[in-house]
Amino acid sequence: MKQIGNVSDYYDAYTNIRFKSYDQGVMWMEDNIPLLAKGFDYTEKEIEDIISALKFQVDEMAETVRSEYGERMEKVLTEKNFRFAIIGCSFSSEYLSYVNVVTDLLRRYYPQIEVIDAAVTAETVPQTMAHLYNRVLRYKPDLCSIYMGINDMRRNRDVYTKNNVSPREFARDMNYIIDMVKQYDSQVILHTLTPCNIPAQERGVRDKRWTYRIDDWDVFNGVIREIAEVKDCVLNDQTENLKAFEGDVNIPENGLHLTKEAQEFLAKHFMKVLLDTVETMFGER
Repeated sequence: MKQIGNVSDYYDAYTNIRFKSYDQGVMWMEDNIPLLAKGFDYTEKEIEDIISALKFQVDEMAETVRSEYGERMEKVLTEKNFRFAIIGCSFSSEYLSYVNVVTDLLRRYYPQIEVIDAAVTAETVPQTMAHLYNRVLRYKPDLCSIYMGINDMRRNRDVYTKNNVSPREFARDMNYIIDMVKQYDSQVILHTLTPCNIPAQERGVRDKRWTYRIDDWDVFNGVIREIAEVKDCVLNDQTENLKAFEGDVNIPENGLHLTKEAQEFLAKHFMKVLLDTVETMFGER
């Protein structure tokens, strides 16, 4: 294992472990430290160090969000009981994800709110559909957060490459997921897709030959915005939010995933969207 020197390295190491588990079809062991150590040639201490470092960062980020929204969180969330499902890919599931920062606060301070973690690293929308009932619908959530599309619009670096999932298929399948969720009278928060440093992303996964095209963001985010309007979903428009952010959005060595600073910035926006949505759900707006 490479020498770990900073939080970005910890994040990359953790992401690498999870991708390996999914590549090998053993996603059920993604959080099992002894099995990961044995299967992927890490020591248990190395994996524990990775997770401990990331947890420390999440704790810091969570308290920053709470310092800004703590008073309103107490007013809106105290004594509220609802089920909150998280549907998405690594942008929702990873330790440093802004979504995880917000749900970490819910679990820590508002345990009566049930968080249903259905986010799966590297998944596309068609893959999510396959386990939608088992991981989401059978719990009858009151609120769902959906961040999907990054893996759908990914391409391979070949001359005639296409998206993993075409925009038309993406729109069809996202509509299906939202229709299924709304059968349980669940409110839905849709997130637009965060940007990518494509050259850095290609260097970071050169062995996989993954790439993106910059114009795909306009296409896929356009689909998400249209669905949000037509299906009466709440839109967390991160593309617009990030216009006010100063600093590096993407981890330099990774290119796709977000820096701690960008995650923290987006966590604050997501908390505001969540609180607004909960107030509306309970007739307080």
